[in-house]
Amino acid sequence: MNIEKIKAAALAATQGEWDTDGFSSVGSTRNDQVNGGYFTALCEGPDKLANASFIATANPSAVLELIDRLEAAERDAAQLDWVIGQFNLMLKGQFWNREIITRAMQDMKEKP
Repeated sequence: MNIEKIKAAALAATQGEWDTDGFSSVGSTRNDQVNGGYFTALCEGPDKLANASFIATANPSAVLELIDRLEAAERDAAQLDWVIGQFNLMLKGQFWNREIITRAMQDMKEKP
């Protein structure tokens, strides 16, 4: 999966919340006189209501928020891996920097 490509597509699409018309159409709720009043997607077939609801829910704002959360989780995981590596070195009696480990652990505790 190419996250940067998905992010670029989400940034280029109509921003703001999207909603359905209750049938099969999806449109932006944004009234910016450019994209307001146009359908973003028109779904057909037996699953058209579910598909329209999904498209409206997975709007560009939601996708960008998910990407932000994913990137934050990846940073946290990398930091945690480093801290675990430092503890492993300590357990093996090798050199480790207590100040750096303490600071990294404090940073992780302060994150929401």
